[in-house]
Amino acid sequence: MNHERSRGLYDRALSVMPGGVNSSVRATMPHPFFIERGDGGHVIDADGNRYVDWVMGYGPLLYGHDLPDPVEAAVQSHVAEGPMYGAPTEVEVEHAEFVARHVPSVE
Repeated sequence: MNHERSRGLYDRALSVMPGGVNSSVRATMPHPFFIERGDGGHVIDADGNRYVDWVMGYGPLLYGHDLPDPVEAAVQSHVAEGPMYGAPTEVEVEHAEFVARHVPSVE
């Protein structure tokens, strides 16, 4: 796999961010790959390499990237009320209840 562009972005980042990243989770060796875009359940890095996105934004991207129109409309209706609060919400509980009802293996 080619990672030349990611390496170049990392070198630039080192000059303006401690360790070249804004979170220790992103501090992979020998350098992180820099994401350019998402596509469904995948991400594509700055060098055009495609990866399964196992992280999905650490939760918020449960439905993946590049959402279908009905999902996009539902997201937009909630974003209008405020996209993220950093505190628990009723919608969060409702979503967890929905997942627990429909995925028998969820504890």
